[in-house]
Amino acid sequence: MSDNIVEVLIAVGVRFFTSLANIGIPLIGILVICSRINLYNVDDMENEEVQHAVLAELTIVKVVDWARAFSQFKHLKIGAGTRAYDVSLPQNDGICEYFTYDPRSGNLVPWLSLTGLRKIKGLYAMPG
Repeated sequence: MSDNIVEVLIAVGVRFFTSLANIGIPLIGILVICSRINLYNVDDMENEEVQHAVLAELTIVKVVDWARAFSQFKHLKIGAGTRAYDVSLPQNDGICEYFTYDPRSGNLVPWLSLTGLRKIKGLYAMPG
């Protein structure tokens, strides 16, 4: 991945929103789920999957902050999701395991075990 991938992705998000405004689509609401994770407080950053997830989080936060300040969306309401899991089940060791449903199969899928990814999902689950 290039060093400026977040800036490139932000530019794509900004271009998307400005193109909506330029063709006259009145955008009044967006639902965004972002953790606002602290980049310097993430475990497993050497893992590529965690790096991608963290960079995606940084990108969406910056695009949302830009959209809030964009004057052509005067009535924009940005909502945040407050739950990233469908089911939580206590395990024998007392730790709670979180599951989401696979949309293709309908089966419960446990969260990934990587600490960095679990932290992001945990922050999703906290009210903003």
